[in-house]
Amino acid sequence: MSSGHGAARTASAYPRFCWLWRCMPRSACKFRSAGKPNKTEMVTLNADIADVITDGDLAIASVRFSGLTREEANAPAESFSEIWHIQKSESQPKAAWFIAGIQQV
Repeated sequence: MSSGHGAARTASAYPRFCWLWRCMPRSACKFRSAGKPNKTEMVTLNADIADVITDGDLAIASVRFSGLTREEANAPAESFSEIWHIQKSESQPKAAWFIAGIQQV
């Protein structure tokens, strides 16, 4: 698996401290934009395991997220599709999953 997984999101768009299952793609995790809070409404959200591989000590899973989001109240919903690549060490029993990359599709 290479480190280049398409167009990656910037750290400001995806706060790295958000836990994967609490902070789905473009979700309602709040971050500040020009001093104003920003909230994205998830109209629909689908998640599917696209692939799981082992690379040395790493277990790597690719999860495809798709659905509809709304960036502003009363705005039309927009579709999105992303693949999140997450990984963890298999040799450490308490290893956490980490986001290795986010790919727009």
